[in-house]
Amino acid sequence: MIQLIDKQSCVGCGNCVIVCPKNCVTMQTDEEGFLYPVITSKNCIDCHLCEKSCPVLQEITYITHTTHNWSGAYHLQEDICLNSSSGGVFYELARYVLQKEKGYVWGAAFVSPYKVEHISISQVCDLWKLQKSKYVQSDITHAFSLVKEQLKQSKKVLFSGTSCQIKALYLYLKHVYENLITVEVVCHGVPSPLILEKYMKSHDIIQIDFRKKDRGWYNYELCFTYANQRKKQIRAANNLYMKGFLQDLYNRPSCTACPAKSGRSQADITLGDLWGVERFASDLYYNKGVSLVGLHSFKAEQIWKEIKSSYVTRQIDYQQALVGNPCLEKSIPAAPQRNEFFQLFQTKGIQKALLVYAGEKLSFSQRIKKILLNIWNTGWNIALGIREQVYQIIDFFYAIFHPAPKVISIQETLKVIIETHCSVSRFGDGELKFIEGTETWFQKKERALQEGLIRVLHNEQPNLMVCIPPIFSSLKPLTQHDRTYWQSHIARTRKTWYQYLNRKTTYYNAFISRCYMPFQDKSYARQYFDLWKQVWANKDLLIIEGEKTRLGIGNDLFGNVHSIKRILCPNTQAFQYYQQLLNEVLKYDTHHLVLLAVGPTATVLAADLSTRGYQAIDIGHIDIEYEWSRMRVTHKVPVENKFVNEAGAGKGVGESNDEKYLSEIVCHF
Repeated sequence: MIQLIDKQSCVGCGNCVIVCPKNCVTMQTDEEGFLYPVITSKNCIDCHLCEKSCPVLQEITYITHTTHNWSGAYHLQEDICLNSSSGGVFYELARYVLQKEKGYVWGAAFVSPYKVEHISISQVCDLWKLQKSKYVQSDITHAFSLVKEQLKQSKKVLFSGTSCQIKALYLYLKHVYENLITVEVVCHGVPSPLILEKYMKSHDIIQIDFRKKDRGWYNYELCFTYANQRKKQIRAANNLYMKGFLQDLYNRPSCTACPAKSGRSQADITLGDLWGVERFASDLYYNKGVSLVGLHSFKAEQIWKEIKSSYVTRQIDYQQALVGNPCLEKSIPAAPQRNEFFQLFQTKGIQKALLVYAGEKLSFSQRIKKILLNIWNTGWNIALGIREQVYQIIDFFYAIFHPAPKVISIQETLKVIIETHCSVSRFGDGELKFIEGTETWFQKKERALQEGLIRVLHNEQPNLMVCIPPIFSSLKPLTQHDRTYWQSHIARTRKTWYQYLNRKTTYYNAFISRCYMPFQDKSYARQYFDLWKQVWANKDLLIIEGEKTRLGIGNDLFGNVHSIKRILCPNTQAFQYYQQLLNEVLKYDTHHLVLLAVGPTATVLAADLSTRGYQAIDIGHIDIEYEWSRMRVTHKVPVENKFVNEAGAGKGVGESNDEKYLSEIVCHF
């Protein structure tokens, strides 16, 4: 009589079925919806192959990993992050195997509206089937023998799954295959397929996207497609199925004592969500998702080298990752009410069981408060939408009777700077806020700053170019995000802009420093950057910047200049140092080209330096735009060791050890 593990320990891998030479074992579904082996002993020959391949009874002895490098990463393309559970690392791993190696990729996929199985794909166009989390146990009973066939054909195979599935695969293969790469996903536990099926059928759902991240990684939603093709999104935190899963009400019993955590699966790569990244690596945080990446073998490090250029990434400490991912080492606890849940489910159905054990336990007064809060929030959102529409209607008629100012193109603006050696002051939404008397987190309200901005915007200086955003007519060249933002901005502020603009003055394009990220067609950026490089070719630069701005460091933006000197001031409240900055510049000859990157302070300072014979250019975000263009990103991301106001600001930016940069600093306020 063969001695297999008890039911509570079985992970449902099916190894015992596929290794049995006499077909003594079959997999059958129990009353909770999980697959378990059912044994008939009459044909048993006591070979014990079933026990030798069991991931609970055995450990893997023929593989030993000594490398354990941990990183955080997210893909440079926003759409890939959105279509992934976290930062999109699995996508490039799989694409590399499929395209470069012409191999196979295995993972969990919906094979019917209610059933998840492990399948293999051989084309990138099918990769979407394996992406994103499926919060249910996948059936792998037919996978391992096919994986072995592919490996024996010398095909490259990437197999992804939970830790116990990876461990089970190795115990089945019992042989080192250099053409196999295994990827384990950090696992909280695997819910019952029966519970998911009953939940979907009770709501007439035919498709689920478990990780819809339109509203952010932390606020991910479930997207349901119903039989009538209607779609609905709901926050995961408010969904009964997800609540029950996270309360461990219907996870597999073996998940309370997982046999494969803490590296026991011997997977080449570990992938998960890098929860809590904002606490220890805020510069790496991205609201569309950040992946935790663990590399445990030479094969893993080699493939990571091939694909890492597609990511924003940095190394992290394992203990930092463990804080937000305790499931790397710890199994989930047994749910106290698990048995009661299944009893109620079997007698009263899924909806009743979820409401009783996963629903909120609210008193009558709490329910009333919740209803009133929902009414208030809904009403507030409607009111904001109506207000925005009113602004746009008023602006539409205002624009009819007040012709828009002409703004010269980016290319022509840069050519004028090159030809005339004029100074440049730029205005954007931030500068207008200060004119209106408001303030921001990086600059307090200052009367002198407000008056200086108004004076410069009106502009009557012959050798000063004043640049404003090209937002007063067509916004078609901009991305949808920027178009929406500027439409809202101009609807509320057009009258203020027109009040201070000088209609006798020609205005130039403020997007000279924003010449990459805001535009749908980013192919023109390269020629804009080439024109910028002509502005300072062979010049002696005097750069005034924030203490962690580091213009041109780590790139070739200023690779053609004669020399660089830097004056540093704090990244916030720069206007408090206005007079000191001005006095410091006056120590240098006027042949120096002065570049300023200190927010609205630069707008006024460039104009004042122009009256003293300097060519001074408010250069703003050009260095960051150049970095983003080199990275080919389509959204604003942190840049290593640089203060990026719109992506992480200065969080996580340390001191610089760049000797050349440090030697260029002549003054630091």
